[in-house]
Amino acid sequence: MKPANLPSNHKTTLDRFVDACQSDARIVAAFLGGSYVTGAADAHSDLDLYLITTDEAYEEFLVGGAAFVRRLGDSLFLEDFGKAYCYFFILADGTEVEVGVGQAIHFTHIHGGAHTALAAG
Repeated sequence: MKPANLPSNHKTTLDRFVDACQSDARIVAAFLGGSYVTGAADAHSDLDLYLITTDEAYEEFLVGGAAFVRRLGDSLFLEDFGKAYCYFFILADGTEVEVGVGQAIHFTHIHGGAHTALAAG
């Protein structure tokens, strides 16, 4: 279930994220976390997105993670801050996004708080 209070640029990015996850057989689940889930979102909120890969596909996915991010839009900035499982980027429309990547057997390191399921493989 997607939150109803998303600005249009965040909704577009979220829709692209769900589509990209559903069309990638390596991804078994996707969810939204952060301020949109806790009800604390404001005009400065980013999108906190997370995906879970199969155990077998995890390492391969991390190697090509930037290519997955590019499926969400034209990024002006992309950084992983030395953590291959986490990407922060800013899209050309101003949307700020964090994407965390976990594998089915071990994913609690990417997010431990409130969340809303978006897609499942």
